[in-house]
Amino acid sequence: MRFWSSKPQVRGNGLVVKARFVPVDKSLVAVPSQRKSPNTEKATVREQAQPEANKPEEPEATGAPGPANGYWPAESLDTQPAVVEDIPLDMPELRGRTESGTIVLSLFINAAGAVDDVVVETSDLPDIFAELVRRDFLKARFNPGLRDAEPVATTMQVEVTIRPDGQK
Repeated sequence: MRFWSSKPQVRGNGLVVKARFVPVDKSLVAVPSQRKSPNTEKATVREQAQPEANKPEEPEATGAPGPANGYWPAESLDTQPAVVEDIPLDMPELRGRTESGTIVLSLFINAAGAVDDVVVETSDLPDIFAELVRRDFLKARFNPGLRDAEPVATTMQVEVTIRPDGQK
């Protein structure tokens, strides 16, 4: 399976995967994790509220929007990050699965275009789906977002819909 290829939906392993950038849901305030090895940790599926200790710092009261924890919201940039090449969603572990649902991810992309972290915000699929999608987005490369013509660290949300091939 591939994401952001020339086709909006992708078939493979008996699953159809659709992914798209979505406006940031302010009720899902993501914070990049402090995990030492994000590729090996289990994805955290967030509830509507998160503990106070994990909430990002508010921008300074200057009236201008600022980055939360050093990451600018994609909506506040002059140029949003763009995928450099297709993101392979290689999930042979899901072959034969019949579940369908949606996963919302927050991506934390640094000023060089590498993904620093991926946080699973919501998922109505079993944890294995969310962790495999998260793993593949951690490998993605982007042209960084620009603010005042300078590359900046960015946070953006992606909605991934997965369904068995043949199901509408």
